[in-house]
Amino acid sequence: MDDVYVELAQIYDKFGISDFSVSFSDSMLKYFDCMYPNETFKKNLDICCGTGTLCGFFKDNGIQTKGVDLSAEMLDVARSKYCDVEFIKCNASEFNDGEVYDFITCTDDALNHITDIEDVKRIVKNANVLLRDGGLFIFDINNFDILTPGEYNKDSFNGYSKLSLVQSRDSDLIKTDVKYYEHDKLI
Repeated sequence: MDDVYVELAQIYDKFGISDFSVSFSDSMLKYFDCMYPNETFKKNLDICCGTGTLCGFFKDNGIQTKGVDLSAEMLDVARSKYCDVEFIKCNASEFNDGEVYDFITCTDDALNHITDIEDVKRIVKNANVLLRDGGLFIFDINNFDILTPGEYNKDSFNGYSKLSLVQSRDSDLIKTDVKYYEHDKLI
């Protein structure tokens, strides 16, 4: 596991990196109601759950949820926020708890952090095994052909720090560079 998560876990939520999950998940629940009115989506597995924001959203909406991530630091933050949600430290490509889920999520471009295509294939295969008949695997991923490299800067919660995310393409890879500054000093 990259050491970057030791530091990133502490600032991840403060900069709203996981905000997309919550806005996306609200739309997801509306989609379920509209497109699958006769089906129940009450049990979720969130793969690469990070700090557990999506799990917290689902729990708050009456959905039984479980999170899986490889970063102990991200899971420490998740557990501190949602002590009544089960979080498991495991490589997403190896996770299979034998349970059956109504839907499985993997959001915030988490699959982009899996650099071995065989691991991505194992994640998809395991999700298929863990889903009930008619269950859904919902994920997002950057499309190399349409990704526009750019920079995202957002002032922090306290006005003196900044998080810089820069995406670029290098050969056949999409690279994300993350830098955290306090008083213009790179931390």
